[in-house]
Amino acid sequence: MMKKSVFPFFLLLFLMGKVAGQVLQQVADINPTGSSYPWQLTLCNNKLFFIASSGPGLRSLYVTEGSAATTQELITPRGVTYANYPVAYKNKLYFVYDDGINGLEIWVSDGTPAGTKLFVDIYPGATSSYPVALTVANNKLFFIADNQTAGKRLYVSDGTVGGTTVINNGYTDYLNAGGTGLTVYNNKVLFIGENSTTFSKGIWMSDGNTVTVVKDGLTTGGNVPFSAELNGKLYFSGSEDTYGNELWVTDGTTGGTHLVRDISASPGFNSNPQNF
Repeated sequence: MMKKSVFPFFLLLFLMGKVAGQVLQQVADINPTGSSYPWQLTLCNNKLFFIASSGPGLRSLYVTEGSAATTQELITPRGVTYANYPVAYKNKLYFVYDDGINGLEIWVSDGTPAGTKLFVDIYPGATSSYPVALTVANNKLFFIADNQTAGKRLYVSDGTVGGTTVINNGYTDYLNAGGTGLTVYNNKVLFIGENSTTFSKGIWMSDGNTVTVVKDGLTTGGNVPFSAELNGKLYFSGSEDTYGNELWVTDGTTGGTHLVRDISASPGFNSNPQNF
């Protein structure tokens, strides 16, 4: 059976900026007995990080500078759910990993095995905090994680353990990423939040210091992320009780968040805009 991999193609794009006329070629055979399925390729500090499978049911984090000699595995390979969400921030790579001891938590890497380690244990011990949606905005690292006292919350970090905090802002709202993760807009992050008192879901926003409700009762249709920015405004498939899933726009304020058009005006039908 012919082995297939898209890794050489992406690596070629990575090298084109460094070496003119680079010939398409295999850099490293991560899994000699099958495909390694490299994905989530992330550039950081002149290195290319990626997640790949070294064998059946295994997934690990790798780094390369474009040659077999510089391609190395950075963590112990574990099950396919144990390495995910890599993002570059301040010349280091942050990602989610379960080492079998601390549960699923955020790790950090400088591109060396010795410099790849647990960054912060949000939920101490073997219990996972299940961090998701690692996103950089306003020169800060945002993510959503589950702690032992408040459930899922929005966190922000400056790249230090002491500078990694949950954004409470004196409120009692329960934050949930839903299926949308975090979307960067005007140096802030937008996401779907759920009020722990009213259980009403809506669009929330944070600059890393405070959290505010942009539009209560409105979510993104079908768990589709905010989609496209045009003329300084963000257009997306919005879902609420009156119109269903239709085209909405926001400028980050409550007054500036409104329906653009009810494309499918018939009762009970949605236009479900997508592929912006």
